[in-house]
Amino acid sequence: MQIAAFDAGTAARATGAAAILLAVDAAMAPARAALAATMGEAHHCPILVLTPTERTELEIAMLQGGADSCAPITAPPALLAARLEAMWRRCADPDRELVCADLHIDLLSRAARRGGSAIDLLPREYALLVHLARLRGTSASRRQLLSAVWHRHFDPGTNVVAVHMSRLRAKLDRGFAQPLIHWRRGEGYRLSPDPD
Repeated sequence: MQIAAFDAGTAARATGAAAILLAVDAAMAPARAALAATMGEAHHCPILVLTPTERTELEIAMLQGGADSCAPITAPPALLAARLEAMWRRCADPDRELVCADLHIDLLSRAARRGGSAIDLLPREYALLVHLARLRGTSASRRQLLSAVWHRHFDPGTNVVAVHMSRLRAKLDRGFAQPLIHWRRGEGYRLSPDPD
């Protein structure tokens, strides 16, 4: 399943596909791996995951893992077409781009550029960046980021947020005189051109 997902993602990236239909099996771990591999290769494409049956827990896992929508593989073609149209409408929103100083995040292509240069982000890094950009300069605590990006409503006691934020800061701010990601004790992380 991972190889098939990798191939689908590579093909989508090479051909500029508008969306990916990703069929997964009923096992949770391979389905998550397939979605992660696809997103890693084609993070610019909306993904509609097709599941073997209407399994609520599998659909929830796929949506939390980054899929844009889910449907059973037995769904009528008209329903799949309607879901794809809804995904494209959402992506075609005129407010599809988030901007902070010289950082531009395209929500349709799931791409980020700073100073005209593309930033190669992993899916979780992209999700963190979008969440901070949507807060428009307001700080997000570690707990808020765990909830919004990892969908964990408890603190696992790990440094997962700090590790991912460190990687994101390195990709976003390295080589620029003005950092955009700021951290303040007691408040959290903030995306802003203003350090205060």
